[in-house]
Amino acid sequence: MSVPSSHYVGLRLRALIWSCLDCDLVRSAVFFAERYYCLDTQSHQARHLYANAMLRAGHTHSALNLVNDNSCLGCTEVYSRCCDALGRYRAGQLALGKCLARGDANGALDASTFQEIRQFPDAAVLACRAGSMAMKGNLTNDAIASFNRALTVNPFIWEAVEGLCQLGSFPELNELLPPRGQYAKEVFTLKKPSSPSPGRPTLFTPDTFSNGHAPNRQQNTNLGKGHLFQLNGRFGRGRDSVASIADSSFGEVNSPGFNPRMYTADMMLTATHRPTDDGRPAPKRARPEIAPNPNSDAGNKTSGSRVASAITQKRSSQRVPPDTSRETPRRNIRHLGAKNVVPGKVRDRRRGALATASIALGHGSDGDEEMMPVNTQAPPSVGDPNIDSLSWDDVNNRQMTEQAAVEEADAYILELVRIFAKAMQCLTQYQCQDAIDELERLPIEQQHSPWVLTLTGRACYEKLDYVKAERCFQQARGLDPYRMQDMEIYSTLLWHLQRETLLSFLAQELIAMDKTSSIAWVAAGNCFSLEKEHQQALTCFRRATQLDPRCAYAYNLSGHECIAIDEHDKAIDFFRQALKVDPRHYPAWYGLGMVYYRTTKFDLAQWHFRKAIDINPLNAVLICCEGMVYEQKKEYRLALAVYTRAVDAAPSSSLVMFRRARMLVELEHHDEALQILLRLQDIIPEEANIPFMLAQVYKKLGETAQSAQYMSIALDVEPKIAGAIRLAQRAGSIILDGLNPLPSAEQSMSMDADGG
Repeated sequence: MSVPSSHYVGLRLRALIWSCLDCDLVRSAVFFAERYYCLDTQSHQARHLYANAMLRAGHTHSALNLVNDNSCLGCTEVYSRCCDALGRYRAGQLALGKCLARGDANGALDASTFQEIRQFPDAAVLACRAGSMAMKGNLTNDAIASFNRALTVNPFIWEAVEGLCQLGSFPELNELLPPRGQYAKEVFTLKKPSSPSPGRPTLFTPDTFSNGHAPNRQQNTNLGKGHLFQLNGRFGRGRDSVASIADSSFGEVNSPGFNPRMYTADMMLTATHRPTDDGRPAPKRARPEIAPNPNSDAGNKTSGSRVASAITQKRSSQRVPPDTSRETPRRNIRHLGAKNVVPGKVRDRRRGALATASIALGHGSDGDEEMMPVNTQAPPSVGDPNIDSLSWDDVNNRQMTEQAAVEEADAYILELVRIFAKAMQCLTQYQCQDAIDELERLPIEQQHSPWVLTLTGRACYEKLDYVKAERCFQQARGLDPYRMQDMEIYSTLLWHLQRETLLSFLAQELIAMDKTSSIAWVAAGNCFSLEKEHQQALTCFRRATQLDPRCAYAYNLSGHECIAIDEHDKAIDFFRQALKVDPRHYPAWYGLGMVYYRTTKFDLAQWHFRKAIDINPLNAVLICCEGMVYEQKKEYRLALAVYTRAVDAAPSSSLVMFRRARMLVELEHHDEALQILLRLQDIIPEEANIPFMLAQVYKKLGETAQSAQYMSIALDVEPKIAGAIRLAQRAGSIILDGLNPLPSAEQSMSMDADGG
């Protein structure tokens, strides 16, 4: 995936981020701010926006970590707000004092503006909010309809994409977010700026205001067509204009309307200067002084008709060689636009469609070019043939080139959103490998962002690939040491891997960062659970649900702790509470199935296991649970078929291989079972059930020496299995369970971690 000009991509992303913040769409703001920051981690503007979005989202420590250097006004401003949120008032005051002493903050509040701030958001934002409220109220159909409406109006509301994924409704991305090739084919058909296409609106296309003011809000009610997220106010004022974004490393809002289509090529040509490398505004260059030519009609107050007549007369007459004594060396069209254009002609042509571009060419400049000397001589007369060199076709071509670059940036941003939306859909459908493949399509700088790494870690966790998942979470924490999101999954991962020290350190860090975070208390509960202190773990999980009553994960873990201490009734209550919050939380369905399985209600257990499998059909542990039910019902052939299906879902899972080997032994397929057990013995030699089963298989095959050898190995691994060994030696049939029958569903995770 190629990356277009970072300048235009930055303009687009900055406009989109500020608009999201203005409409309180903080998750969308964080999403796009992280994309912008990944493009250039050295950019102060990207850092300020990312930190500001993180602060608005409540991730104060992460925002503080981004702007901890206080090297400019923007960093200091966000740093002081973080200190205020954390109660570090003296540190914030000291930083602001140093900033004022350096003289970084200039200007005053503009109280003379007539610009109005739009008080109400548009239909897309309201639909997204309605969907969020309906989802919290368990009105699933209403929530899906609202989120779909929001994405129909504007496909860049990330909250709507996440909401649909959580509800299990997945829109067709080819309709809402067309592929890049198709989108580029549509938008690269360049048209005049004054005549926007009436069909489906292009990305970031603003209204064209003839008088510089916003239209009446009452006349702009058709939000589903034309322009999404209209912007009120002057384009040249406030944070949302190109000039203000370029002039200041950190601006304040004047136009809070959510308008991702904020800039066109015309408006980009009006940027007076660009910021320096450190994010601070560069000084404006003086506009050239044009002296009147007394020998020319253009130097006097000539009307547009006289200028047009003179031009017509000049073109019909014979050309005269130019006066080289007054000619200025031409470097680019921007300088010529200021030095050689006749003022009367400029006034006349400002009535045309290219007025904005002609004005901008008089004082625009590129940040990487040196300023040419200002020509203070008189401009050429109307009869000077040098004026033909300033063809307005050249200006139009330059404008179309700028517009093409803008549309290419639009296509790039749309493709990023499309890839992330597809990855989220695959992940919430538990198509983990497809999600990983989608994330690998991202540009390399986007792949190394903290959020992408945690998404990859979650996908590997659901695949039971705990080693890769741990590596991804560690890399994400290395990039953002204060990250709180998804750390509850990381803590459960460490629980499965039996990483006691790392889990304890993680829980203490999260509690120290934010004692009011439910995620921190979930990590603490997992730490106590690993130490078999179940009551303490329940206390932590209960605290998490008090801080966040919609934390389905904490309810689910509370239920599993109740199963561990045989409080089945309480476990059922916790699992049902988790499903009330999130009906697609498959671990809660699995937990209910385990409760009914332990209480020998196998039909109910099978029904709940199947509900979990419907949500996550590729989870080998869930498939094995259904096989366990068939096994208890003595339907061994059905159990073997289920275990074979589980092997297809997770070929490297130790649990699945062991279950299948047991059914092969029960059905007297000893040779095939022997191969699987020997492989498992190499993978997890510390598991006593495997040599115990091998000893019984060798006994059935008549190899008594091998049987005695593996009986000794099993006794060395687990001395408590001695009673089961004596029983197996006296019994005529094979004992499948032994002293430690088959590892429970909770213990199976650690087997997979060691063996996978």
